[in-house]
Amino acid sequence: MISIPSKTVCATLLLVAGQLSLGASQSSVVFSESFTSGVIATTQCTNWKTFAAALTGNFVRVEYGGSRLTPLVVLNDAAGATALAAAIRTQVGATPNSMSAQKVTVAGQGIWVGECAYGGAVNVDFYGADATGCNCVTNHAIRPCHGDPNWGGMAGPTCNTNADQVLTLAFYRATAQPTAAPTPLPTPKPSAAPSITPAAGGAGGDPHFKTWHGAQYDFHGHCDLVLVNAPHMADGRGNANQGLSIHIRSSPYKTFFSYVSDVAIRIGGDVLEVGNKGKHYINGVLQVLGATEDLAGYKVSSSRAAKKPRHVYKIHLAGYKEEIDIREYKDWISISILHATHSNFGTSVGLMGRFEDGAWVGRDNATVHTDINAYGQDWQVRGAVDGFLFHVPSPHAMQCDLPSLRDKKIRLRRLEESIISKEEAMKACSRWGDEIMDCVLDVQTSGDLGVALNGPIVSSSDVIAVLSNTISNSSAPF
Repeated sequence: MISIPSKTVCATLLLVAGQLSLGASQSSVVFSESFTSGVIATTQCTNWKTFAAALTGNFVRVEYGGSRLTPLVVLNDAAGATALAAAIRTQVGATPNSMSAQKVTVAGQGIWVGECAYGGAVNVDFYGADATGCNCVTNHAIRPCHGDPNWGGMAGPTCNTNADQVLTLAFYRATAQPTAAPTPLPTPKPSAAPSITPAAGGAGGDPHFKTWHGAQYDFHGHCDLVLVNAPHMADGRGNANQGLSIHIRSSPYKTFFSYVSDVAIRIGGDVLEVGNKGKHYINGVLQVLGATEDLAGYKVSSSRAAKKPRHVYKIHLAGYKEEIDIREYKDWISISILHATHSNFGTSVGLMGRFEDGAWVGRDNATVHTDINAYGQDWQVRGAVDGFLFHVPSPHAMQCDLPSLRDKKIRLRRLEESIISKEEAMKACSRWGDEIMDCVLDVQTSGDLGVALNGPIVSSSDVIAVLSNTISNSSAPF
C-alpha cells in the first residue's frame, strides 16, 4: 500500500454529498458520498451503481479514503486498477445472489469485491492480503447497497457503530482524449524556448493546494500561511538572491467554511498585496487598477473583466513565460505560479512542497509530513522568521484556528442545503477537468456560480493560454 499526499477529503474537508465526477474527457471516475450512522444508504446506492457502470476501459491509479482516512490512499498500479474497476463493474451489474467474493491485488494490497449478505449488495473491502471480505472489523469498506445501516466505513468499524462520514473511491486514466489538432512535428533544431514545461502549483478557493508536482490537498486552518519561500530568487534588476515569499490568508467564510481572502508577495524589498474588489497595494500604497506597476524590477499588470466582478493580476518574471497569476472574484482569490524555473524556485519551501518531488517537507527541512493539519500548522506565518507581509495583522497570529468535529458536520449540512444544486454547480464548473469537485465545493459554499470563473489552479488550459499569449478578460474561459 502506498500512501502519499494527494487530493484529500477531510480531516479538514467534507465533500459535497452525492458527488459523482466524470472528469474532463472521462479521465477520472469518482464516487464520493456522505453516509449517516444508523441510516440506510439509498441515494448513495443509486449513485454507486452509476459509478460502477462508468468503470470502463483502462485505469492507472486508484485512490480511496474519506473524512476518516486522509490523505487518500493512492495505489499506482495500472493492471491492478483496471482489474479492480472491471470487478466492481461486472459484480454490480450481475444478477443478485450470483456473485462470490473475489480478491483483486492493487499495488500489493488485497481488495475484496463481491456480494455481502444481501442480493446485489456489492461491497469493496480494503483488507490485507491474507484477509477476506465482508467482515465487521476495524478497517476500510464501501458497501453502499447493503440494504441496512452496515454501509461500511474508513479507519474504524464498518458495521453497526460506524460514524457519520464521507466515503470516496476514485479511478484515474492515463490521458484525456486526443487533441482536435495533430501534435506539431519536432523542430529540426533546438527551439529558443524550453521544450519541457517547468513546474507549477498554487492555492485558492476553500483552500485547495497544489504542490509543484500536482499533488492536491485541502487545509482549513484560519491563519496566514507560507505558500512559497524561495530564498535564491533574483529580482528584476539583475540582483541575485533577493528572495521571494508568498503568504496567503485563509479566512472564515459563513463561520464554518474557509477561503483564500488575501495574498501578499515579497520580492527583495518590495511587497505586493492583493485583497478584495480590485484593491491592491505595493509597499502599502494603494495602486490604480489597470496600470502597469513595478515590483522589484518586474512588471505587474492588473485588469478587470468587462462584465464580471473579476480581477486578474500578473507578475511577469524573468524566466521563459514564468509568471505569478492571481485571480479574484468577489473576494475569492486563487494564485498560481506558472512555468517556475529551477534557478528561481529550486530551493523553495512552504505549502507547495519540495520543488524536486512535491514532498510535504517541514520547516526543519528534514521532517516529511503525512498529516495535513500538522503540515499546515508547521507553515503558519511566524513573524520572527517569515516577516509579516500584510498591512492588516491576522486575527489568528499565534495559532491557526482549526475546524472542530462539530464544525465539519455543520459544514456538510450547509453544503447539502446550498441554494445551488450539485447539477447547477457541475455545469458551471465543466471546464475544471479533474478538479471539478474543488469547483463544485466552492460554488456551493459561496452560493455563487460565478466563483467558477476563477478557474482551477494552473490547469492545462492556463498553460496553453500563457504559452500562446492569448489570455484576455473578455474571451478567456475563466
